[in-house]
Parts: sequence; C-alpha cells; structure tokens
Amino acid sequence: MADRQNHHHHHDEPGPEHYADPASQSLADALRVSFRLLTLIMIGVVIAFLLTGIKTIEPNQVGIMTRFGKVVGTAGQGLAYTWPYPVGDIEIVNVEEQDVTINDFWVFIPLAERTRQLTEVTPSHAVRLRQEGALLTGDQNLLHAQIKCKYSIDDPLAYRRNVGELNYRQDDLNSVVRTAMAEAATRAAAHYTADGLQLGDRDRFASEARMAAQELLDKLDSGIRLRQVLVTNAVWPLKSLMIFTEAQNAISEAERRRNEARGAAERILNAAAGANYRLLVGDPTRIHTITETDPAGQPLSDAEQVVANFGLIGLYRLERHKADQNGDASRAEEVLAQIDQVLMSSRISGETYKVIADARAYSTSTVERTKSRVQRVNELLNEYEKAPELMLERLWAATRDTILSSPSVEKFYLTMGPEPTVVRINRSPETIRQLQQEEAKAAAQRREMGIQEKSQLR
Repeated sequence: MADRQNHHHHHDEPGPEHYADPASQSLADALRVSFRLLTLIMIGVVIAFLLTGIKTIEPNQVGIMTRFGKVVGTAGQGLAYTWPYPVGDIEIVNVEEQDVTINDFWVFIPLAERTRQLTEVTPSHAVRLRQEGALLTGDQNLLHAQIKCKYSIDDPLAYRRNVGELNYRQDDLNSVVRTAMAEAATRAAAHYTADGLQLGDRDRFASEARMAAQELLDKLDSGIRLRQVLVTNAVWPLKSLMIFTEAQNAISEAERRRNEARGAAERILNAAAGANYRLLVGDPTRIHTITETDPAGQPLSDAEQVVANFGLIGLYRLERHKADQNGDASRAEEVLAQIDQVLMSSRISGETYKVIADARAYSTSTVERTKSRVQRVNELLNEYEKAPELMLERLWAATRDTILSSPSVEKFYLTMGPEPTVVRINRSPETIRQLQQEEAKAAAQRREMGIQEKSQLR
C-alpha cells in the first residue's frame, strides 16, 4: 500500500519545466520566431538574387548572354533571363545607327575665331601636328577635310568577341571606327587631286574610303558595318584658302558671263533669223574657226556633222577653204545656193526675213519704175524723130506746168515796168506749214504703196 502511495505520488509530481524561469521561456519563443523570420529573409534574398538575372532589352539593342564568362546565346527585344552575376550575365549591345565625325584631317581653329568664316581665320605660321591634320592628295597637295561616318553593329557576337571586351564604351567604339576611316581616307586620297576632292570627286572618294575602311573592320571581325561616309568639308590650308577662293570666284564669274553670252547669242540669233537660225550658223557655242579638222581633232568629212555644229555658213567657209587649195569652187557654189534657198524660204523669220522682204519689194518697184521710164523714153524718141522742135516745145511746156503746179513751189507774179523791181524772198510760216503737210501726205502715200507691194510679193 505504501508502494501504491509512492507510485501515485510520483505521477502527481510536476515536470522540470514547471519549475523553469519565465524569462527563459520567452527567450526560446523569440529564438523560434527569429529563426523563422531569418528563413523567410534568406528565401527573399535568394529570390531577389535570382531576379537580378532578368533584364529588359530595348529596341535597337541586343542582349548577349554569358555563363561563367562564356557566350551562350543572344536575346532580342523584350525581357530576357539568365543566371545572375557572377554565374551569368546579359551584356547590352546598342545596334542602332551611330554617327562619328573624323576630324583627324581638319584645320585647327582657335576658340576665339571659331565663329568666323574660314577665309577670315588668321593662318598659323607653323603646322600644329597634334591639333590638326591634312590629306596628302595624288597631285602632292595638302587638303583639310572633315568626314562624317554612319555605322552600326551588324554582328553583336563578333563585336563582343573581338571588340566589345576591350572597348566597351561608346567613345572607344567610335575610336575604332575613326581609326579605320582615317587610315582608309589616307590611302584613298592618293588616288585623287585636291581640286577633284573639292569639286566633283567627293562621292567617289567617300565610297572608296568606306570600302577600304570596311575591309579593315572585316579583317578584325569587328561586326561593325559602315552605312554611309560623307565628306562634309574640304578646304585648302588657310594660307592658300584666300587665293583659291579668289580663283574659284573668277571661274564662277567666267562661267556666269559665258552663260550670259550664250543667252545673248540665242536672243540675237532668234531676233535675226527666227527659231531655225541653226540651219545657217549651227550651234552658237561652237566659236572655233572652221578648218578641215574640227577643234577636237576629228576630220570634218561629214557635211551633216559640219552643218549641225556650224550651219550652212560654216560649211560654206569650209568649202571655200578647200576651193582656195584645189581651185574647185563648185561645191562652195552649191552650198551658197542652199543658203540662198533657206533665206528665201518660209523657214527663216525675224529681222532677216524683214530685210529680205524689203529688198525684194524695193527690187520689184525699181524694176517697174525702170521699165516705165524706158517705155516713156522710147515714146519721146519716136516723137522726137518725127518733129524735134515740136516735141521740145511740148516738153518745156509740160515741165513748166509741172513746176508751177507743184504745191512745194512758192510762186511770185511780177508786172513789167520801166523801174527796177526788187523782190525780197521770205517764206511765210503759213506757206512752210502747208508745204510740210503736203510732204507728209506724199510720204504716207509712198509707204502705203510699199506695204501693198510687199504683201503682193509675199
């Protein structure tokens, strides 16, 4: 019974925790909470670390994915994921078109003079090797030039493999392109003259330089593609620029005056012979002397070619030149007949046509007047042979009547007497005015008759 009592007493005795300190209990609870919170934080850190492998690829960009430094692929526009750094990474490569200006061959302009025109900049007395450069052209001249280049990265993997690791910054990338273009331009300039690079050969020079620079970049397997190369400026060294500018202005002025002369020649020839003046004088810009060989050195055996360039008058001069040498002028006479035929045809207008028409009218009227006079002389001759004295009396009487009846003759009637008569001749204003009116009326009648005769001839 005692054992049962002892056993019962053993089960009713509280455990050790019953006698534990409440502070210890609180500490244990805090540790459990802290462990759980730390676990959550560690999980959050791991998730955040994993999320660092996500990157956004913008338009005109390409992402190059690496793992332990080795390229494993590329990513296009949008969200891309790879293992976070340092396990993996996504390197962003900008593939949009970039601009770079090559000033390696440009003139140095002090800051205080950069707002002036190049012709107003004070030239230096010595070459600034570290501040300016120039192209050496094929005609052994120095020429300052500015070159603008557009490029883009076509092969991001090749760029990353051969250029990107060493030159990741944009300035370094521009330097690669600038170096290639400078070397290519230096080589290409040897194929051109300084005048050509300033005038008509810029595009060909830029194309040749672009191809040479592209070859250099391709040898590096750079992944860079040159899109466009332009020569934006090309000038002589400042010491020679003013003289060159004056020469160019003189050339421009000469060309302007030549154009004005051509225009004046066109107007004069059109006014002289109409739109078909080329039949007579050919191309007015061909001012060379006609010989058996034209100025270009080609024989002028083709008459059509001569007429096209120099007209029928030029062909006539050529045939006359031949006639002076061989004594045969038949061909020259044939050409002269062709010229007359053209002049008399309706293909010629302008002042030439007017002069020819006036001449034909004057010729016709002169012939008619001459015929009339010949007929009158023959009539008088017949009368004179029949009665000379009577015919002379009639002529004198007719002549006297004509003189006295003329409105331009002022008559004075005098009476005979024993005393001397003094006549003081002084025309009155009224008489002078009447004479002028009669002359004007007669001139108008003559002009009207001339116009009628011309119309009949046409």
